[in-house]
Amino acid sequence: PVQLIVAISLLFNYIGVSSLIGLLVALLSIPVQTKVIMKIAMLKKLNFGVTDRRVKLTNEILQGIRAVKFYAWEKAFGKVVDDIREEELKNYRKTIIAKSLFLMILQSIPAFIS
Repeated sequence: PVQLIVAISLLFNYIGVSSLIGLLVALLSIPVQTKVIMKIAMLKKLNFGVTDRRVKLTNEILQGIRAVKFYAWEKAFGKVVDDIREEELKNYRKTIIAKSLFLMILQSIPAFIS
């Protein structure tokens, strides 16, 4: 905290009011970053549940593979697994977009401050 105060006061002495505007931009970016990080965490938690469902279903299919083969249920179970996988991939895409947004914000803050 002491170093931060010293650095801000030195910036204020050298640059003037512009340093306070830069500090304000940095402080205002914190809530935005927090919201994006919370969204990423929520999407990851959601995706864990979907992945768990898919893995459990796949294990059940493999456990009863004889019955699946005997009654020719491969396509039906394959479609169910594919649907769950599509949902999983949709959530991964959303997570990647949110991570990209966070990195964009993180990388652009120094440009906005200066």
